[in-house]
Amino acid sequence: MKISTKDGILQRSSSLRETISPLIDLLRVTLERGAAAGQFRRGIDLLDFYVTLVGMGYYIVANRYTVEAFAGRNYAEQLHHESISSMQVDMLLAYLRPVAAAVE
Repeated sequence: MKISTKDGILQRSSSLRETISPLIDLLRVTLERGAAAGQFRRGIDLLDFYVTLVGMGYYIVANRYTVEAFAGRNYAEQLHHESISSMQVDMLLAYLRPVAAAVE
């Protein structure tokens, strides 16, 4: 089964794009509203932002046992989960803010 090439099964599946498109549309509208209100900067690559957002959440879940084994921190514990989530939100908001607001 080909899934990683240009003509693979995943690339030919219309249902995959239909599955993610409502989320991408919601994110697009949110970013556009934020930019129009002056809260977010303009020119954010929607797909790059989405992949980063998902990746931040996924990594800590998918690698929780490895992180705990190597570093001794269990991100499933509420305190650590809240801490990393708060940091990730701060990072994403810092990225979204207009340049003038980020300097202040």
